Amino acid sequence: MEKKKITWTKRILTLMVAVAVLLTSSLVTVPVYAASKPMVVSKYMLAKGEKFTLNVYNEPDNAKISYKSKKSAVASVNKKGVVTAKKPGKTDIVVTVKVGKKTYQAKTKVTVKKSMTAAEYVATTYAELALMYTSACDLAIANGWDQDADVVDTLNAVGDIVTAAGDMTKHPKNYSEEDFMDELDAIETAANGVLELLPIISEPAQ
Repeated sequence: MEKKKITWTKRILTLMVAVAVLLTSSLVTVPVYAASKPMVVSKYMLAKGEKFTLNVYNEPDNAKISYKSKKSAVASVNKKGVVTAKKPGKTDIVVTVKVGKKTYQAKTKVTVKKSMTAAEYVATTYAELALMYTSACDLAIANGWDQDADVVDTLNAVGDIVTAAGDMTKHPKNYSEEDFMDELDAIETAANGVLELLPIISEPAQ
């Protein structure tokens, strides 16, 4: 079970990075009125030795982004936003986004553990999926896809998984290890759904 959990988790995290990269890349055009201030996931948990990419959502094309870890001995971050877990502990990764004369700051609370349970992986991947879902919804609305039945159905399905994962994260004692393993599978399905939807909603609806 442990080996299966690790394999699934690595696959899901890789997939979610791919989705996030597309959502934050110049290939996806979001009208100005659709974007709010830049956002990052508020907290992230990972095991010692693991890495994840801290993605900035609603990032303007001309933005200059920098990252800094308050405790690099716990988790370091490079100029591309790749965070490396070094030893158990907690730190804040501060993200500074400069757009012209405006400066935005956000932070992600990073917790590094010796190892993680399926419940903890659900909590971590759920937080990223929730941001992906919000960004995809904003993109669909901005480009006029919010009236398309297929797009709405896909986003609603992703939203249901986000809601379920959120409930499991808030009430972990109500669920078994197997429930969390199943939810990791559902989160992967949701991330795939967003990935498949992006090429469609990135263009204005006809």
